[in-house]
Amino acid sequence: MKKVFKASILAASVAFAFAANAASISSTPAQLSKEGLAVDLVHEAQVTFDVVVTKDHAATSVITLTFPDTVDFETNALAGGACVLPVVNGQFTCGDVSFDVGAGNFTFDDVAFDYDDNTITFKVNIGNALSANSAFRINIGDGAGVDPILTGASNVAYSSVFGATAIETGSGTIAEEVQQFAVSVATDGELNGVIERAVRKTWVSGSETADTDTLTLDFVDAAADVSNPAFADGTVITLKGDFSDAVTHAAARWTSAEGATVARVDATTITFTYTEAQFASAAAAGEDVITFTNPANANVMEATTFTASVAHDFNSLTAGAGVAGDEVLATNADAGEWTLDAAVINVPYLPINYGLSSNIEVANHGSTDAEIMAEGFDQNGKVYDAVVVKTVAGETMGKISENDLKTAFGIGADEKVKLNVTFVIDQDADKVTLVPYYKEGESRINVMSDQYKADDIR
Repeated sequence: MKKVFKASILAASVAFAFAANAASISSTPAQLSKEGLAVDLVHEAQVTFDVVVTKDHAATSVITLTFPDTVDFETNALAGGACVLPVVNGQFTCGDVSFDVGAGNFTFDDVAFDYDDNTITFKVNIGNALSANSAFRINIGDGAGVDPILTGASNVAYSSVFGATAIETGSGTIAEEVQQFAVSVATDGELNGVIERAVRKTWVSGSETADTDTLTLDFVDAAADVSNPAFADGTVITLKGDFSDAVTHAAARWTSAEGATVARVDATTITFTYTEAQFASAAAAGEDVITFTNPANANVMEATTFTASVAHDFNSLTAGAGVAGDEVLATNADAGEWTLDAAVINVPYLPINYGLSSNIEVANHGSTDAEIMAEGFDQNGKVYDAVVVKTVAGETMGKISENDLKTAFGIGADEKVKLNVTFVIDQDADKVTLVPYYKEGESRINVMSDQYKADDIR
């Protein structure tokens, strides 16, 4: 192993002979959990990195390594000192710092720590100049308790001088902060049910299996990849959608494969709460699958768009002990949607029995017949359930008259009603056009529908 290491240092020396004119510092940076740091879990271990210089360093040149305040040498009282010579297999020790110069014929001496400036200085030993493109390894600490303490992302800066003359500088990374926990909606794992338009209790054949729709969530706990892992303590996933039907969207309709506790908070919110063990199980599996079930097609399902937000709690110790922290892993992430198998067009205003003759012209551009259902409410808050009002043949025009709506909704001849009507049409949205209007004398007053967006109006 020693021969391989020495060969690699020599190879690096040759490679860096053509590099930019600055010292190079390389290492395998320690991976620090951001969550672990948030609950005071630090990394206490030996710090190791390699240095390749690009300029000659005469004997007695002074090298300074400067560290940020995220590197603590003082707590464990790391100290320098004179270097123990002779060099054995390219290695020698100077207090709590050791060097490996491989096959190099240079050595260092007089290692000193400065706690105030957070620096380590040492000298190129007398009689052993450090030539350009030389490489050496530095180990700080003994790996057994007398070690630096890392409390965050850290770099080391290299600088060298000969007397009052600067030689070169350089820098490198020795520690990085990484996210330990993550929860997200899986790619292609969103809710995607297509609701049959007439009864609205079943999925369109082939869009979903039987009476269920699933949401797949990806879980990550990178505890094995970080040096200071925190522990999951509790996670709440908030699913937003249209849950106004208390029966259809009751908590019992939703289940978590990992056994998370499900609660219907209100008409727009359902939550899934995970214990530490449940989160760990989901992370080990890589996912949790949330399933909606409409047993025996019992209830009407509402077309809705879903979003998922994730709030996560963690601790420095298990079972809620120690220092606690929290973070947001996702905010209003796209969790899919349920859509109706139809074109849905809303007309916000149609006067009925005001002597204005409200009408809706319908163009069916498709080659198949289009059955049209209407539902709505009026200015008094009365709700009109969905009912078929017309069928328009393919590639032709049809008209829904005021009398058609009165008959469909059971509106009396003397009832003055201002309707908000939603038309649910058995046709692709891009193959049907609605033109609503009413007459006032000889004038025809067009009514806008939500089929026309602002950027479509000229």
